[in-house]
Parts: sequence; C-alpha cells; structure tokens
Amino acid sequence: MHPGCPIAQVYLCLAPIDFRKSINGLSVLVEQELQLNPFASALYVFVNRQYKIKVLYWHRNGFCLWLKRLEADKFAWPDEADGATQTIDLQQFEWLLEGFDLWRNKPHETLHFSSSSKSEVVKFGMPEATEKQPILPKGFTLPVIALPTVLPTDVAALTALLHSVIQAHDASNQKAFDYISHLFEQFLLARRRMFGSSSEQLSAQGRLFDEAEALAFGSSEEQDVALIPAQPTPEPAALEPAAPEFKDKPARGKRGPLPPELERVEIVHDVPQSQRSCCGTPMVVIGQDVSEQLDIVPMQVRVLRHIRLRYGCATSIHAPVTAALPPQPLPKSNASADFLAMMLTVKFVDGLPLTRFGKVLDRHHAPVPVQTLARWTIASAQVLQPLLNLARDALWDGAFIHRDETVVQVLKEPDKKPTSNSYMWVQSGGPPGRPVVIFDYDTSRSSEVPVRLLQDYQ
Repeated sequence: MHPGCPIAQVYLCLAPIDFRKSINGLSVLVEQELQLNPFASALYVFVNRQYKIKVLYWHRNGFCLWLKRLEADKFAWPDEADGATQTIDLQQFEWLLEGFDLWRNKPHETLHFSSSSKSEVVKFGMPEATEKQPILPKGFTLPVIALPTVLPTDVAALTALLHSVIQAHDASNQKAFDYISHLFEQFLLARRRMFGSSSEQLSAQGRLFDEAEALAFGSSEEQDVALIPAQPTPEPAALEPAAPEFKDKPARGKRGPLPPELERVEIVHDVPQSQRSCCGTPMVVIGQDVSEQLDIVPMQVRVLRHIRLRYGCATSIHAPVTAALPPQPLPKSNASADFLAMMLTVKFVDGLPLTRFGKVLDRHHAPVPVQTLARWTIASAQVLQPLLNLARDALWDGAFIHRDETVVQVLKEPDKKPTSNSYMWVQSGGPPGRPVVIFDYDTSRSSEVPVRLLQDYQ
C-alpha cells in the first residue's frame, strides 16, 4: 500500500475487533482504548480472525481506510499477552502484508562477556526463567500417592498396602480423565459456536416461518383428516332462574373499570334464610354491593356433526334429494373454519409453533398430528389468496409504501443450503385509517425484487 504521506510509526492493535466498525468507530477506538492520537503520522492496523486487515490513517484533511482480505491464508500476528498494541516500522509492515512472520523468525541473542578468560556470559534483553505455572485450574488438585518410609515385612500387610495404592492411583487417573473430558466437551462446544453451522435445526426454539413446510415434508393426503377419539356427551346444565336487576353502586377507589364490551355473568350471593329475619319479621332487599372480576373461559374443543337430511320419493320414481353441505375451506379435511382461524392466529399472531399447539389439543383430548396441522396451514394459504389480493389493493391505495427486508432461514428449499440466507420483504402502508402490512418471501435481496413487487403500483 502507498499512504501518500510520510509515516513515522505503525501500530498493531493486538486484539481482534469487530470489522463492522468503519472510520468513526476505529478512530474512537484508537483515541479512547489504545490511548493514541488518530491524527498522528502513523498507521493503525486492525485484524479480524487473521485473514482480514484494516488500516486507518490521517491524510492531510481526512481519514483514509484501507482493507485487505486473504483468500487462502492468514496474516502472522503477535500474541495479545504482549499488551494492547505493538509497534513496528513501515518496512516490517510491508513484510507482514507479504506473509512473513516477524515474531517467529527472531535474530540470534546478543551476548555480553564480562571476562575473556572465565567465559562468563551475561544475557541482556532476555527475560529470566520463571517457574512453570500449573495447568490445572484453581481449586483442582489430584490426590497425592505416597508410600510409607518403612514398608511392612508381612506379606498380607504389604498386599493390602499395594491394593490401596492401586485404588488411589486409579481414582487419581479417573479424576484427571473426567476433567480432561470436561475440557474437551467445552472445546467442542466453543468451536461449534464459533465456526459451526448456524442452522436453526440446532436450536431448541421452534421455527415459525417455514415450520409448516418442514413438518409437512414427506406427508400424504391421508393425513388431511385428524383421527379424533369419541368423547362422551356432557349432561346439559340446569337453567338457573334469572336474578333480579338492581342499580349498581358507583365504582370506588382508583382501580379502573373493566371494559364494558366484555360479557357479564352475574353470580348472586344471598344471605342465608336464618339471618334474614329481624324483630320477628322477614327482611327485605334494600340494595346490593357489586364487585367485578376478570375471568377467562378455557379453549373449548368440540365436534360439529353435519347432519344432511335426505328425502326420497314415496313411490320410488324419482331419485332421493339430500341437503347440500355448506362450502368448507378445506373440503377434504375434517377441520372447521373456526379451527383453521384459531390455528393460524396462534401460529402467526401469537407466535406459537404448531408442535406446541398440538400439545394444547392433546391436553383437550383432541390429538392432531403436527404433520396434519402443517398440511392444513399450507392449504389455508390458497383459501386466503383473495384476502391477500384485497390487502395488496388497499396497500397500493395509500400515498406511500414503507418497504424493508429481513433475513430468514429456510431448511428445505431446492438448490439452497439450509444455512444460506433468504429474505422476507415487509411492506406497510395503505389509506388513512386502514393500515396494511404484507410479507413477501424471496430468496434474494437484489434490486429486482422491489421492482417486481411494485410493478403495478402507481
């Protein structure tokens, strides 16, 4: 590289950095973390995983940023233990860019003699040998196996001592082996997190976007019908007499009232008959105290029996006539329109995967395989296509459209790896008071995608 200005020094930032940082982030890093002057006549060199290098420097009236990426090798880089930065000259930096290891190829040691007759050597500039640090972590110790100074002469006692030493040795080996296995598992986990595949198949969180396609893969049309076991019909509850209506007292306190559009179920609590007499005469109702509680009715799963009456000619001359079945969203399935609406709402609005929705159905004694739920979800998309067309028409009726893309991953897509990125193009707009949000899927984020999606927009 040719900076175009005199360079007095080259500073290497030893710690890897986030390469999403550009001129502003790197100049702040030089000034605040490295405690250096970013406007000096120097090159500030940064590395990321040793195959990318960024160089920041000041040239007369502005910053310059230079980048080099190796396609099949790595840059030699000093150890982070040497400090935050390391200084080299411009010639050494040129060698570093060419791939030379400036720290492995060291020159011979400089020797200084105090006397030519005694051959006493004094080494300057070399660190003194220090005691080797233990590799075991703090608090981890292996049992010490020691034999007594005087061994017993009795054969039985010597045999027992030998067995105890062998057991202690085996216990020490097992403890060391368990620790090494633990370190090896941590190493594999760290390597997978750093360099492994980022596919969502390794995650425990259920997928929401292409979950239906993944679950329905390999299923057949026979699974469009869920085999629901028959349940006994509950006894109809006895109708209770209507309670008398009274004017409610105004609400007291600072608690806000519950929404008035919610259904009210009145539960009347009466005073026992033995306590409703005074002065030998029965008491009369003079008022009431009303308090409200927010209640929820659990989801009710039921079976709709469509009974189609069939009429025949008394003289058997004409063919029988059977009542027509109302149009169904999925005629080949046994899912009602309300069931499909509930399933799509909990999946795409509430973010509940189909596997968990299947567990909810199991809890209500209506098991439906997740493959069947997936096929119903995919088939419902064709039924809702007219609504999508109307929503797109309303989107185009607006004065402007907001559009952005976000990354998604699809596991089983033709001619694409599961770890590759696909994109969900989100559009929002519509006329005032009628907001519309539409999601369009595409495998690319090129400029051709918005042009195609906005082809008929005026």
